[in-house]
This record gives sequence, C-alpha cells and structure tokens, in this order.
Amino acid sequence: MATYKKFDPSKECISLLLKGVSGTGKTTVAAQFPKPCLIEFDKNVSCLRKLPAEVVDEVKIFDPLTYPDGKPVEPTKVWDYFIKNLVEIAKDPEVKTIVIDTLTTALSALSNSILGTSSPKEQFKIQDWGTFGRYLAWLGDNLIQVKGKDKHIVVVCHENTEIDKDGNFHGWTLAIGGQMRRNFELYFSDVWQCTVSQTGEYLINTKPNKWVTAKCSLDIPKNPFPFNEYKDLIMKQLAD
Repeated sequence: MATYKKFDPSKECISLLLKGVSGTGKTTVAAQFPKPCLIEFDKNVSCLRKLPAEVVDEVKIFDPLTYPDGKPVEPTKVWDYFIKNLVEIAKDPEVKTIVIDTLTTALSALSNSILGTSSPKEQFKIQDWGTFGRYLAWLGDNLIQVKGKDKHIVVVCHENTEIDKDGNFHGWTLAIGGQMRRNFELYFSDVWQCTVSQTGEYLINTKPNKWVTAKCSLDIPKNPFPFNEYKDLIMKQLAD
C-alpha cells in the first residue's frame, strides 16, 4: 500500500535562480538578501558601492579563486576548492543566504576540473558533457533542493539570447553549456529574470511568457517589479 504524507504549510527557505543579461542588477539584488555570503566567481562586487553602508556591512565575500595567503588557486582545482568551502559556508550560523555569483563562471571552473587543464585548445568530448551534466545535477540535488535547509540559496546566472539564422529572436537561455541549460531551472523554487526598462529602471520579471521562463513562491502583487520598491515586502516574507 502506498504511504502518503500531508502538505507542510510551514515556510521554507527559498532557492532562487536570478538570471539576466549583463548589467541588469543581478549581483546588486542578491547582495540585499538576508545576511548573504557572496561566492565571488565573477570578481564583480564593485556594484556594492551603490548600496547603503548598513547593507554592505551584512555582506560576507568568499573568493574561490584565491587561497587565504593570496596565492591564486590552480584553475583545475578551483571547483574542488569551491565545493570544500561551500560546505563550511553552509555551516556558518552568521550566513542566512548563500549566493553563487555567477553559475556561468563557476561552471568554467568545473570544465577545467573535468578536462584537467584550463587550456582553450582542449574541448569537451561527448562523455565529458555527460560528466558535466551529472556534476550540475549533483549541485542541484545537494545544494538547491536540500529539504529542511535553514539558508536561502541564490544562484546568479547570465542569459544568452536565442537568435535564428534569419535574425529572429526566440527568447533567452541560461549561459551554461550542455542540455542542462534548458532544465536546470527545475531545481529552484523561484526563477526571476532581471531586466532594464526603456527608462533605465532595474526590473524583475517573475511570470513566464512565450519568451522567458520564470516562477515565484512569494506574494508580490506587481510584475515586473522594481526590487527596491518591493524589497521590504520580500524581506518580510523571507523572515516569516
């Protein structure tokens, strides 16, 4: 006989894929989540200067490309160094949100690890793409979908536009290699796309359409919405 369970209405920490093309405010948004640790693959934290000092003071930054003594991590060892420290960050009671910034560059480190070299002359073989996909699935299973976790997960990822040979636009896809770029979003409770309006305002889209996939587990009455206008509402829901 099948065993059933009841739906648990208690609030869980969210797992958020924050995606968009460059310059749409992804890192700035991620840094404003509760007590974040930014795992800084992109070396792109200069945007924090735009935030209030009390917000910046809450941000921890971990550099996966550099050892504590200042020496660079060998390119083929960056992924393992990242995973080792990710375990420690997950245990830190002072961290409420883990931010991977960005998944796109983190997976470049994974590629170097799989190939055993950072040389651009070396290319993936068919079996390497299988290994790449399994690592990415492992990351999804063990970080993003962990039940009962006490930290929010924010994964920042670049997007590419899909243009056919005739120059027609067909939407966006995640800027990661392999088939996982089309289904990696399934691991997340929330998928938000960062955009910029025609007037230069940073906006977040949380609803899907024929061009983009998106979803939101929070109660946000407007779409797309300016993050700064709805930040307090979002933070209240994340804290409840």
